Amino acid sequence: MEQGRVAACHAFGLPYKTHVAPLTPFGVFTIPEISMVGATEEELKAKGVDYEVGRARYEHNARGQIIGESDGALKLLFDKATKRLLGVHIIGDRATELIHIGQMVMSTGGTIDVFIDSVFTSRPSPSCTSTPPTTASAGSPKPTSAPSEVALNRWRSRTRRRRHTGCR
Repeated sequence: MEQGRVAACHAFGLPYKTHVAPLTPFGVFTIPEISMVGATEEELKAKGVDYEVGRARYEHNARGQIIGESDGALKLLFDKATKRLLGVHIIGDRATELIHIGQMVMSTGGTIDVFIDSVFTSRPSPSCTSTPPTTASAGSPKPTSAPSEVALNRWRSRTRRRRHTGCR
C-alpha cells in the first residue's frame, strides 16, 4: 500500500509522500494476530550485537485479564549498552495495532526508556498499550542486591490476596 501511495504521488507530482518508510511492520491477521518490526534475535546474534530481551504476557496486563486474553505476549529487543530499541514482536489480540508504538520509537532512534517514562494508560483505561512499559522494565538492569525479607513477604501477601479474590 505504501509503495502505491509513493507511486501515485510521484505520478501526479505531489510532494506528499516521496519515499517508503525504511522501517516496515509486518502483521499476520490470524487469531491470535502476529506482528513484528525491526530485528529478530537470530539477526542480532548473527551480527554479534550485545542485546537484551524484555518480555511481558497479556495475562499480566489488566486489560488482557479483562478481555480474557491470556495467551498474548510482547517481546522487546534492545541494545544492552545504549538501550536503543532494535525489535518488537507481538502475538495476541490487537498485535497489528500495538506494533506501531514500537515502530514509532524505533523510527526516532528511541530507547526503552520511552516506554518506562511514558504513560500508556490513557482513556479508556485499562488498555493493552500499558504492556510496553511493563516489558521494558522487565528488560531493564536488575538490582544487584537481593530484596529484603520484608519486601518479599509484602509481595507474597499481595499474591495470595489476588489468588483468593479471583484477580491475577
